[in-house]
Amino acid sequence: MTTTVLIEVEDEGMGIPAEELHKIYQRFYRGRKAKEQVKDGAGVGLYLARKIIEEQGGTIAAKRKAEKGMIFKVTLPLIIGE
Repeated sequence: MTTTVLIEVEDEGMGIPAEELHKIYQRFYRGRKAKEQVKDGAGVGLYLARKIIEEQGGTIAAKRKAEKGMIFKVTLPLIIGE
């Protein structure tokens, strides 16, 4: 039997502007805010997360919060043995 697991991660960080959301899973992509604030990072975290999740048959989605921060939802298939 197969079911789905939902993992939801929410933060209160600087968020990602709506116009950049379609780019966040690109390899080496760093958002404008991250560059302006000289945040460390190579821009591969979300790219790798998406690749790993999709290889397992899952999905990842990002949503902006009203005030600040983001919500990431990951769904993964879970096979339940007999």
